[in-house]
Amino acid sequence: MIRNLLTLATLLGAVAPAGATTFTDRATFTAALDPGYTLIDTSTFIGQTTADISAATPGATFFGALSSVRSDDLILNGAGFFGSATPHVGLTFSDPVNGVGVQTNPVDGGRILIYSGPDGSGSLLGSAGFGPSLVFGGITTTAAIGSVVFTCDFNFDLRCGLRDIVFGAVTSDAPQPGTVPLPAGIFLLGSTIGLLGASRARRHTR
Repeated sequence: MIRNLLTLATLLGAVAPAGATTFTDRATFTAALDPGYTLIDTSTFIGQTTADISAATPGATFFGALSSVRSDDLILNGAGFFGSATPHVGLTFSDPVNGVGVQTNPVDGGRILIYSGPDGSGSLLGSAGFGPSLVFGGITTTAAIGSVVFTCDFNFDLRCGLRDIVFGAVTSDAPQPGTVPLPAGIFLLGSTIGLLGASRARRHTR
């Protein structure tokens, strides 16, 4: 019986937070984040570059090709034109976060790729789409996000248009993908102990 209990305990312990949740609505996404999340208001950086945004944003640094903020307050990776490689904009976090989201417009779009390490390194933890039909895209995970890459490849000129990037920790009240609530796990363990005990008692009375 002890061996069976140890096996069950191992299985319950293995039910750890995993997977990712994607969002297409900014309000719903920010509600899933801790209130202390960071919002990069791109409208305050028109005419500047991602280097300027990095200098003004504690906890995050852009990497990859230098990008500028155009007049409609979208971060534009100007390296992308016909025949060019798919452009991207990367962001590394000094302290791991659990959620990243971005707004775009009906023309620009692509995917959000979250990684465990800095500068797009480590394990790919998940991805989410944004634009052109999904004007907002967001993703949360119970794993620690070390960096994010916005790969932009849906629009006609392969340019990357990003607005108001938001990132932060996941609130403790948010659903945790891939987890079993603790009370349910305890109930399952207790029920199984009872069943195993009853079975053993029946064997002794025969």
